[in-house]
Amino acid sequence: MEGLRATALEVKHTVRTIGLILEDDRAAVVVTSDTWHTDEIWRLASRLERLKAVFVDVSYPDEMEALAAVSKHLTPRSLILELGKLTRPARILAVHLKPQFHAAVRRQLADLGRSDIEVAEIGREYSF
Repeated sequence: MEGLRATALEVKHTVRTIGLILEDDRAAVVVTSDTWHTDEIWRLASRLERLKAVFVDVSYPDEMEALAAVSKHLTPRSLILELGKLTRPARILAVHLKPQFHAAVRRQLADLGRSDIEVAEIGREYSF
């Protein structure tokens, strides 16, 4: 697609992994890919004047924080820590929920009481 820019940057995971910043003249969207606590992607996202959304890995429920740390994924609680690094508003779409923990992660995200956080829907087209 002409006019779409993609910037790849390294994020923290068990293997070398990239996140993406996707931009055009109207909007910017961040996709963290598989990631854990990281700083660079949030620093760059905070600079994006047209930031509309962040698709972020939230794989495990809070009670599995130890496994999330070893496997370098986020939980709802650690997502909140990461979002503290984002200095501008954006729609937050949780992705990569492990199927066996999907209901628990969805419930814990809802319990956060934040209207800017939702679980991304498989098969849905998002426009920004």
